[in-house]
Amino acid sequence: MVTLLAKAKGRRLEAALHVAVMPGMRRGEVAGLRWESVDFDGLRLRVAGALQRINGKGLVWAEPKTAESLRYVDVPAELIAALKAHLMRQLEEREKAGETWKDTGYVFTTTIGTPIDPHKLWSEVQEVAKLAELPRKPFHDLRHGYATMQMEVGAPAPVVQRLLGHTRVPTTQDIYQHVTKRLQRESVDRFAQLFATPSEAGLVSALVSDPTADENTISNQDGESTVSATR
Repeated sequence: MVTLLAKAKGRRLEAALHVAVMPGMRRGEVAGLRWESVDFDGLRLRVAGALQRINGKGLVWAEPKTAESLRYVDVPAELIAALKAHLMRQLEEREKAGETWKDTGYVFTTTIGTPIDPHKLWSEVQEVAKLAELPRKPFHDLRHGYATMQMEVGAPAPVVQRLLGHTRVPTTQDIYQHVTKRLQRESVDRFAQLFATPSEAGLVSALVSDPTADENTISNQDGESTVSATR
């Protein structure tokens, strides 16, 4: 996802990808985000509903189906910076559009201010993924990746549940938190520490902290070499 954001740099919908990746919001929630729901100073977004395209009705605003989906999500400063830059771009588009501009209040709009179709967000992700030489994946995979990365940095499942707006913790655990190979390796190495001798435990601990380290030689904090227990 880091590569995806890097390739989105400078694109008109760069901020939309930030919103999709960093707080793991659903596609309709991203499309339905309004400026009044952006807390620039508090570094958080209010998820109040979603935009959906319904046959025969066009784009329709839908309120959250559950109380959990109606939520505030904390976001990093990088995302807020991306939104500020997007706001400046939108103000320029508003001035250029003149009387044709529609003041809808949405964050992500067309060049005349009308709501953006959620499908456009999917198309944008596919275009950026192609630039990054990444495989085509559903928009929802960004949400999956967000949950997995939260797990990797140690966020408790109930916290991730609230961020994603799930009703139940098991939904977060069973569907979204895909265990990565690195996490599996670290889990096995930490388990091995329970059976290791003091010298072996030190080696395993060092390897868990730095999986790329040489198993035969681990550098200590003073910069000297410590020969492993296998010698």
